[in-house]
Amino acid sequence: MTRVSVPAVTHPRKPEIRRLQQPSNNAMYKHMKRTTLLLDAALHADLKRRAASEGRTLTDVVERALRMGLAAMHSPHRGRVSLPSFDLGPFLTDPARRDLRPGAPAGEED
Repeated sequence: MTRVSVPAVTHPRKPEIRRLQQPSNNAMYKHMKRTTLLLDAALHADLKRRAASEGRTLTDVVERALRMGLAAMHSPHRGRVSLPSFDLGPFLTDPARRDLRPGAPAGEED
């Protein structure tokens, strides 16, 4: 498991976090929450690879994946899929007559 920190938690006892809450500092941090995720090492590597290939941060990639996953959970299930059907013509033999099947010994009956 790999630990990944995602910005930004507010904690009243930590001065560095309280400093970010002051209006004179960056207002962007007011709406963000910070959390720690425990990820499988392979999943973490995949996320880092995707972030690098897209030129985005790991936080952006994780946030987008979470949003897409939550949206998929709340969307209605996909409807029925119409599969193609084909007319293969009439039977070459009568399916009820097993004695007429190709490869059946002559005189065999059910």
